[in-house]
Amino acid sequence: MMRHPSGSMTRRALQRLGVRSLAAASLVLLAALILAALVVFARSKTGAVHRLDVSTANDLNRYLAGHRGQVHVWKAVTDIGGPSTWRVLAAVAVVVLWVRRQRRAAMFVAVAMIGAAVLSGVTKALIGRARPIVKVPVDRVGGGSFPSGHALTSFAAVGTLLLLLLPVLSTAWRAVLVSAAVVVVAAVGFSRLILGVHYVTDVLGGWLIAGLWLAALWSVFRRGGRRRPA
Repeated sequence: MMRHPSGSMTRRALQRLGVRSLAAASLVLLAALILAALVVFARSKTGAVHRLDVSTANDLNRYLAGHRGQVHVWKAVTDIGGPSTWRVLAAVAVVVLWVRRQRRAAMFVAVAMIGAAVLSGVTKALIGRARPIVKVPVDRVGGGSFPSGHALTSFAAVGTLLLLLLPVLSTAWRAVLVSAAVVVVAAVGFSRLILGVHYVTDVLGGWLIAGLWLAALWSVFRRGGRRRPA
């Protein structure tokens, strides 16, 4: 008996979809486990991870103390890449998308950024981690240390941009956009470290929280789109 070609293609497509779904679920689970471990480390003032956090903060502070000309550069990076900048840009994007009748995309941007702000504030309050104490302070900020609001918000904003644009871009432009996104998010996160206002685990925690939030939101967003009538 001959097998119908379309049936074989459908089964292969479903198998590939199943493999991708399993890989995505495994990645999300791994990120959640790492985040849980970081929360434990953030609440603890002892252990190897805490010592690594403190030593890294001190090492970066010593480097910056010997290269004071870089202070203005990193402060510019941290100011330009701060939460307020991303929220203003997101608000503009929401208005533009709404006017262009891309309502679902506008709602996705709005919910993604509002959720990121809530997660940042609530997690800081719950963890209550003090900020690093360095020998040569070059920047002073208030609030909790875990997670880094700069890291979380920049990741959420840039990640939202990628999720909306990558499906409609060519392969070459996708590579350009992803590369630029990595550089921007990494630069903002590093600026918080070298200015001595966050630990490494604060920045990693911010990235992971934002990544998990976007993964959950995108899953709901896509399912909602599939249920819409043709």
